[in-house]
Amino acid sequence: MHIQDCLEEILHLEDTDLAASLADASRLFSCKKRQLVAKPDACSDWIPFLVSGVIRGYLTDEKGRDITDCFLYRPGEAVLSLSILTASFPINFEAVTDCVLLSIPTQLLAEQFQQNGRAVEGQRQEYVP
Repeated sequence: MHIQDCLEEILHLEDTDLAASLADASRLFSCKKRQLVAKPDACSDWIPFLVSGVIRGYLTDEKGRDITDCFLYRPGEAVLSLSILTASFPINFEAVTDCVLLSIPTQLLAEQFQQNGRAVEGQRQEYVP
């Protein structure tokens, strides 16, 4: 699958110009089962979105035990919360199965949120009750 197809089909972007703009700067990558996709206290320059596979979000308690917080399995789910575009996050994300992720540069995504609020708001309404 091509990056622009992912943006249009997986993230449901209807604006083909916006999808083309994001596609130029984005990348697809694969990760293997049990691979750490994101870890706490890391501010990322990229926001990964799930294309296929399953990802587990978990915390580690003071005794070093994993506490599962969430599973991401729907194509288009952000591996990181979009509300923390410039902050660190207190959760690990690891692949439960082999996965394909679409990564969009954080700065570009933030700019698109500001410039194309209506398109993004429509997307948000699909996932937020």
